[in-house]
Amino acid sequence: MFVWECIKKDGEHLGMCMEGFMFGSCCAKKEKNPDLQSEAGEEDSSFAGSTDLKQLHSDGATMGPMPEGRIVNGSTSAFGKWPWQVSVRRISFFGFSSTHRCGGALINSRWVATAGHCVDDLLVAQIRVRVGEYDFSSVLEPHPYVERSVIRKVVHPKYDFFTYEHDLALVKVEEKINFGMHVSPICLPGNDDLLIGEMATVTGWGRLSEHGTLPSVLQEASVPIMSNEKCRQLFMRGGRKESIPDIFLCAGYDDGGRDSCQVRVACQSSLVKCVLLVNHLLSSARCLPKAEETLGRCVLLANGSRDSCQGDSGGPLQVKGRDGRYFLAGIISWGIGCAEANLPGVCTRISKFVPFILKTVT
Repeated sequence: MFVWECIKKDGEHLGMCMEGFMFGSCCAKKEKNPDLQSEAGEEDSSFAGSTDLKQLHSDGATMGPMPEGRIVNGSTSAFGKWPWQVSVRRISFFGFSSTHRCGGALINSRWVATAGHCVDDLLVAQIRVRVGEYDFSSVLEPHPYVERSVIRKVVHPKYDFFTYEHDLALVKVEEKINFGMHVSPICLPGNDDLLIGEMATVTGWGRLSEHGTLPSVLQEASVPIMSNEKCRQLFMRGGRKESIPDIFLCAGYDDGGRDSCQVRVACQSSLVKCVLLVNHLLSSARCLPKAEETLGRCVLLANGSRDSCQGDSGGPLQVKGRDGRYFLAGIISWGIGCAEANLPGVCTRISKFVPFILKTVT
């Protein structure tokens, strides 16, 4: 089964690999003849709007309370502070419950934005979204969360399983979500500003430290946005040669310390290129240190049922606009380790995908 997952993603099966008690296929990206490849088209970013922020809730609802201007070395958030935060969940085998898999961002009363890798391998019937959540371990919150079934998922057609380029997905809920003080959508960016030097906030339920446990309470951390060139140079300084095209957005500190926690898995004494597994079935998720080079992805067939390999992935990176409202600058996509020096976190840059989002949800 796991070998087929590799082949299905246009990968090359290099042999078997093992992580703990789990076996899988070491899957590498096939080398392609550049002469046979057509040039990849750039994402259309010619959309209306300049400095204004676009908001997709057309039913006249007002915004909830605005926040103050997997989170490593972050802090516990407050209930309702980030009312668009979503827990993207996988339904249990028997359908009686759901478990947190990724973050997401509510963009209107029917649609949630998340990372493509979070839902690409799931059937629509396996996905649920939870809004208004704060503490997974408590039911004594000021207002209850709302959980909805999903009737449609749209993974970006150019999403690349190996490079995580175009790592974006939109999921549509079965029933309209009513807004309130702890549930409201986030704006989309109104222009293609690079946001270099701006402070952003990442939020999620990802692990708090390398090899740490997953928190039950929503976490937040402030991180500066850097240029893609600086991001590439930092990776080089950290011993990694990474391609950082303009559809990516990098955030973090040169010396590490704050970030969303990303996960790598061992594969033949190396680390995979991508952050997550195809099946997301690690029995005990953990962050691993970086390796000298990468060979392939280990597609594991696990005997465990834990689904929260990433925690923060798919969640929002939000920036406060000039009008005081927050907008969705990025969707947490990938990284190496957890808040390591010279290894910033990488997000899908939402300003490059506004036309795709608008076309899908309207």
